[in-house]
Parts: sequence; structure tokens; C-alpha cells
Amino acid sequence: MLFPLESALKADSKSVAASGDYDIVIVGSGISGAIIAKQAAEAGKRVLVLEAGTGANSSLAGYNDLLTTFYSAATKDNQSPFPLNANAAMPRSTQLRKLQAGETDSSTYIVQSGPYAAICGPSCRSRFRNIP
Repeated sequence: MLFPLESALKADSKSVAASGDYDIVIVGSGISGAIIAKQAAEAGKRVLVLEAGTGANSSLAGYNDLLTTFYSAATKDNQSPFPLNANAAMPRSTQLRKLQAGETDSSTYIVQSGPYAAICGPSCRSRFRNIP
């Protein structure tokens, strides 16, 4: 993904892929990643955005599939439309538990340190590399 749009229009994907030199690498193209990528690109930085999602919602049919998944989910939360993704495990609201004072939970890619954390024991952690 290239920001700003003018850069994307002037470059072909092969030349972009061949160049491994980036000033900034952003993991996740959610709202925060997209904003940071745009601001960095506008500041003249070469930005690479990595995304674990499937991009299924980039078409109308894909978007409608996500809506169907959301509406048919037994519980609704911000991840309800999306299938589980082993490359980016996201705690669901049904997995939350209260943390003790000073406790940190690093069982998913989001390290949580606060009043709530996902319930995810050693079996869950074993699915992810580099997580103690």
C-alpha cells in the first residue's frame, strides 16, 4: 500500500516490492495504522503497511459477507464480523477477565495492562510465536 495516492499511481507493484528500503513499517492497517501511514507519507517518508487481515471487505460482496457474519454472531463486539485470524489473535469480549493490580496479560498480540484482559491460558499462547 502506498501513500499518498499520487505515489501509488506513479509506481508499479514490482518496483515497489523490489525495493526493501522503507523509513517506517507499520503493523496493522486499522484506523490508527492508516492515520500514521498517511501522516508519515505526507512528511516524505517511505511507508510499508503490513496487514494480517484478508481484505475481504474491499469489495461489496466481501463487505456484505462481513455484515452477514456480524448479524448472525451470537455475541456482538468489534470483532464479530471477522473470522478468527491466527496471525492476529484478538481477544473477544466473551474472553475478558478482570486483572489484578499490577498484572499484565500478553496472551495475544495486544499486551493488556489494565482492569480487563482476555482469558487465554498456555494452550492459547502456544498458538503464537515469541509469546512467553
